[in-house]
Amino acid sequence: MSYTRLITELSIEDFDTVYEPSKRYLLAGNIGYGVLMVNELGVSTGDKLTGLNIKDAIKQRFYELLQNETTFETRESGTDTLLGVQTGILDDDGILHLELSFFGPDSQGRMNWLYDPELWRETEESLHQLGIQKVYSYPAGSNMERFVKSMGCVFVKHLDNGNNVYQTPMSVD
Repeated sequence: MSYTRLITELSIEDFDTVYEPSKRYLLAGNIGYGVLMVNELGVSTGDKLTGLNIKDAIKQRFYELLQNETTFETRESGTDTLLGVQTGILDDDGILHLELSFFGPDSQGRMNWLYDPELWRETEESLHQLGIQKVYSYPAGSNMERFVKSMGCVFVKHLDNGNNVYQTPMSVD
């Protein structure tokens, strides 16, 4: 069992908890919709991130989104363990276009909760109550596409930049 809620704050400790397990996907360029990080901390090179302070660049972008866009967290009921944090732009149709997603282990140290249909159903119900009708993911690279498909994401459309859009399992029609 889990619960999902909108947030406007996240501790640095919680950020680190979900950043580390997500790092290899983020560094492969899976930072989602419209994120262009070209600053003193890191550089987006199209499909890979480079720079000495990538974590700081991603953290800076996350906290900007946290303050200005829609961000939700999912926690394990009973333990309050942070399972995931996702942030993006919510459009007028109630579609959240993900920019950054982070996932961490459950209270047992496992990541298999990501494939639990019951958790996605609970998350979907919570998001609908919060005004989020659908969640779109923009995976970069074939490995990330296989990952989102294995979670139950459904293909929506092909983008001009060569990437595809997937609707997450918490919002499949």
